[in-house]
Amino acid sequence: EIDAERLYNLWIADDIIIDADRVGDETIMDVAKRYLGALAQRCMVQVEVEEYTQRINYCRIHDLMLELCLSKAKMNDFLGIVHLQRKTDLANCFSTTSTTTAPKIRKLAIHLNRDVKRVVLPDLGTTNLLSSILFSNPRRDNKSLIKFQSHFKHFKLLSNLDLEGFKFDEKSVKSIGNLISLRYLSFRSCFIPKWHSSICKLKHLHTMDLRFCKVNSGEVIVIHGMEQLRHLYIPSNLNLNFKFKFDGLSNLET
Repeated sequence: EIDAERLYNLWIADDIIIDADRVGDETIMDVAKRYLGALAQRCMVQVEVEEYTQRINYCRIHDLMLELCLSKAKMNDFLGIVHLQRKTDLANCFSTTSTTTAPKIRKLAIHLNRDVKRVVLPDLGTTNLLSSILFSNPRRDNKSLIKFQSHFKHFKLLSNLDLEGFKFDEKSVKSIGNLISLRYLSFRSCFIPKWHSSICKLKHLHTMDLRFCKVNSGEVIVIHGMEQLRHLYIPSNLNLNFKFKFDGLSNLET
């Protein structure tokens, strides 16, 4: 089950949808919705539609279509899929001596096993082609967070980073500010003990998702000067024990 809104933002961040695709007064998000509707009309995906608004909430890929997509993706070194077990070393996936095509891949999907306690993204020369890293975390409920660590030295082309259900240290949060090409960033259901101003260096960021995030009591999350930011999602809990400060978000739509 794929969240439609998340899918739209990933499409936009990947330049699958651009300004030239707009018709009339459409926004980029409107184009994304139109495209997903077209896929549903062609029976390429199944969709779940909200009764009153007729808005698509979720979509699913048919089994045959999924098999076709995965086979084409692997054939063209487009996508790498890793099922991370407790003792699996992610560095092996990017080894230059690997018999797989992993060092050439552009997009990486990492499925985490419930036994995984810690994830370290390797900073290798073979990771510098990656444009997208998406995590699928079965423990996204904040009850059992996984520690995440990376310095992101060799991820300069990364445009999509989807993190969910992780616990960060300050160094890892700070290092994300080095991902200068990032356009989509999700900290959904993560625990961030201390916010770092380096996040505001992401001048090309289009979407940031902080829903269900937890931070230390009294922490102030300052987001400023990010003129390209279009969609900002923040926790909806009114009893938050931390504060937000916004400045210079001149193109914010959501």
